[in-house]
Formats: sequence, structure tokens, C-alpha cells
Amino acid sequence: MKKVFLILAVFISGISLAQNKADAIFEKYIKSIGADKASHIESVLQKGKVKQAGQEMEIENYMSKKGAGYMKMKMMGMDLVVYAFKDGKGYKLNQSMGHDDLTEEDLKEMNKKSQNLFGDAAAYKDLQREYVGKEEKNGMKYHVILVTKDDQKLKYYFNSKTNLLDFIEIDSPQGKIITEFKDYKDFGGIKQPTHIITKMGDQVISEMIFDEIIWNPENVSEEVFEKPEY
Repeated sequence: MKKVFLILAVFISGISLAQNKADAIFEKYIKSIGADKASHIESVLQKGKVKQAGQEMEIENYMSKKGAGYMKMKMMGMDLVVYAFKDGKGYKLNQSMGHDDLTEEDLKEMNKKSQNLFGDAAAYKDLQREYVGKEEKNGMKYHVILVTKDDQKLKYYFNSKTNLLDFIEIDSPQGKIITEFKDYKDFGGIKQPTHIITKMGDQVISEMIFDEIIWNPENVSEEVFEKPEY
């Protein structure tokens, strides 16, 4: 019986050490982007473009910790896709499929994202995580953290030199999905990636390029939160 307890204690200790190591890496990342000094930030507005399926569209993404947000994708001045929510309700619009109310699950997910303005890596305490070691890829050295989220296993690769998150890998039934975070730039004292590339294997699925990131934006139009009538 003593052997069983000893093995169990060693196992638990190993999990704790792996998590503590992961936490230290996440904290370095938070400091490297400046999010440790961003308690005054309540909302963000991102503007740029997205390339997908051979098309290029404008994108505008707004999130507020007060439980509101929207995402708009435009082409030639026309809203092709819109997701918007506020005060526990919202809608989705797709020019080819019409519009509908957001489901409870949609609202829950979007509200969760709105509470975390700097991405999952900056809210690591909500994640199941463990440090799995160092890896070298493309001549760069990385600290690798295994994250379990919604029954999915994700590998976060933090650059050992800059402490920034360079990419995330997910093994899916369709193959390996890689999201790369490139061209970090300073916006009001906080670094954010301005070029986000999603790949399936070697094939690029989508690209997002942000030209503008505004913290605590003023004069956000209330119109977007009103469900259009057709």
C-alpha cells in the first residue's frame, strides 16, 4: 500500500511540476506582450483584411468585457458576414444564407471570448496545461506546452528567445492544423500579431492581416447590434 501511495505522490508531483513550468512560460509571454500592465483595457477594435478561398475581404472585429462584440466581413462595401451580440442576445448574417438569432451555445462562446481580449495564452489559468519540453523547428528553439481545450489537444510553441507565441498545432482527423502568429507590432504599449496564417499541412487555408488595433475604442456604433429586418 505504501508503494501505491508513493507512486501516486510521484505522479501528482510530476503533473504539478509540468504545470508550474507551463505557467512560468505563459507568464513570460504575458509580460513580453505587455498584457501584465493592461488592467485598464476593457475593449478592443481590430481592422484589417482576410484572405480565404481565393477571395480577399475587409474584416472588423470588436470585443468588450461588458458582454458585447461583433465581427464583420465586407467585400466592395457590402457586409457579407456579420456576427453581433450584446446584453445576452445576438444575430448572425450571411448574404448567401440569410440571417438568424445566435444560439445559446454561440452566445456563450462569443461572450467568453469577449472577456479575454489578448487570446487564450493570456488567460492560461482557464486551460488544462503541461510543459512537455523543448523543440527545434526551422532553426528556432521553442518551449512547448500541451493544452487540452474542449477535448482537443493543442501544442503551443513559445519562442525561447522572444517569449512570444509563434504558432499552435492541432492534430485533427483531416490532418495537422497550424496557426502561425507573425509580425508582432506595438499598439498602445501592447504587442499583437498582425499576420495570422492558418494551414492544413502545407496548404494555406486563411490569412488575417490587421492594420489597426485600437484599445478602448470610442464611438462604437450601436447600429451593428440591431438585427436587420428583411
